[in-house]
Amino acid sequence: MLLQQSRDFTLHVVGQQFRHTPPPFSELHSLLGDQAGHWGYMQSREAYQKLLQQADVVLSTALHDYQGIAVLEGAAAGAWPIVPDRLAYQELFPEACRYPAQDEPAAMAAMLLQRINEKAEGGAESRVDVSQLGWGQLAECYRQQIERVAKRGAP
Repeated sequence: MLLQQSRDFTLHVVGQQFRHTPPPFSELHSLLGDQAGHWGYMQSREAYQKLLQQADVVLSTALHDYQGIAVLEGAAAGAWPIVPDRLAYQELFPEACRYPAQDEPAAMAAMLLQRINEKAEGGAESRVDVSQLGWGQLAECYRQQIERVAKRGAP
């Protein structure tokens, strides 16, 4: 769908690689051709941060994700999150960022294409504010909780 729309984009697939790579990843890499960007693990935190800061979108197709940390990092760096409407994402991101569970691949592709088109036309929202989830905002809450537990004593 995206390749057929002739929009210019680069897809980076960032993350740890294991001994066995599922065939769809190899197929996608081949299908993308010149539009495939960085593929795999990033050797430094700095390089990872730089890539995130250049990204327009951070995409998740996760079936299992307890906290959505990688997507939160992308959103904090300024990328627009596009995530499934399940898991922790329902608590973290507004509905405008979540694609529905019904026919997920098509829904995700449509949302991504819509985002690319909006950006090309200059009308896309630029970011989702996740600052309330940063350490600067949560440190005091954690300190209070730890003190409360410490006062009660260990179980």
